[in-house]
Amino acid sequence: MKQTLDQATLDKLLAAALTKKYIYGAVFYVSSGDQSVELISATGDMNTDDRYFIASINKLFVSAIILKMHSENKLHLDDPIARFLPEDIIDGLHRYKGKDYSKEITIKRLAVRCLYFVSFAIQTANNLVVILVF
Repeated sequence: MKQTLDQATLDKLLAAALTKKYIYGAVFYVSSGDQSVELISATGDMNTDDRYFIASINKLFVSAIILKMHSENKLHLDDPIARFLPEDIIDGLHRYKGKDYSKEITIKRLAVRCLYFVSFAIQTANNLVVILVF
C-alpha cells in the first residue's frame, strides 16, 4: 500500500526524531519535483524560518545546485561569484598580502575548494537564497 506524506505525518516523524540522543532541534523540508508536495516542519529548539549550519552535507548541495544551474545555462563555471552576490558581501572576502582577490573568485574555484571551507545560506534583498562557501 502506497502511503502519502502529509503535514501531520511529517510533524509526527520530526517529533519522534527529537527523542533521539543528541538531537535538540530539527527542520525538515520535503518538496516533490512537480510541486505536488511541499511541506516543512520544525521541532525542538528550531523554527522553520531559522538560519542554521548544515555541516558537511553542503558540499553535495552546492555541487548539485551549481551543476544543475550550469546545465540550464544560468551560470558558467568560470563566472565570478561577484556576478551573483551583492558587493557588500564580496568586498574583502578574500584578501591575501594586502590585495583583495574577492572579485576574482570563480564558481569553479569554490566548487573545487568547498571541501576546505565553511558554508552557510543567506537571503539577499531580491529574495535570492545564496549558499556562501568560505
